[in-house]
Amino acid sequence: GRLDPEGEHGRMMFIGLNPSVRSKLESVWADPFGKYFEEMLNEAGIKKEDIYFTNVWKYQTENNRPLTDKEINEGMIELKTEIDFVDPLVIIILGKQIENVLQGDNIFRIQHPAYINRNPKEKGRWILELKKIKKIYDDKRICKESSRARNK
Repeated sequence: GRLDPEGEHGRMMFIGLNPSVRSKLESVWADPFGKYFEEMLNEAGIKKEDIYFTNVWKYQTENNRPLTDKEINEGMIELKTEIDFVDPLVIIILGKQIENVLQGDNIFRIQHPAYINRNPKEKGRWILELKKIKKIYDDKRICKESSRARNK
C-alpha cells in the first residue's frame, strides 16, 4: 500500500523512512506510531496542524525491512519535488537510515520516535531538541508573515 503525505504547506516538514506494516495506511496519525508521535509533539508544544508529514518511500516493505539504496534514490526524486511544492520553513528528518539524504541550513536530524519509544530515557532530550526546532520554526514563520505584511 501507499501512504500519501498530509499536512499544510509552508510548515514544519517531518520526513520518515516509509510507512510501517502496522500502519492502516489511512493517515500517519491513525497508526500506533502516529499516536505516540503526536503525544510527544504535544509535549514539545507542536500541534499536528503545524506539520506536513511525508516519507522518503511512500510504500510499506515486507516485514518492515530497511529500504534498499535503490528505493531511497527513487524516493528522493519524488521527495525533492514535494519539498519544492510544500516550501517548508524547516525540515526534520526522522531516523538514522535517511539522516544524510538532504543537506541544508533548515534541515534537522533527530532520532526516530520508535527509537525513543524503545529508549524512554532519551525522551527528555528528544523533546528539548524538538522545542529548539520549534523556536527556529516560529521565528521563521514570524519573519515570513511580517515580510508578507510589509509587501501588501
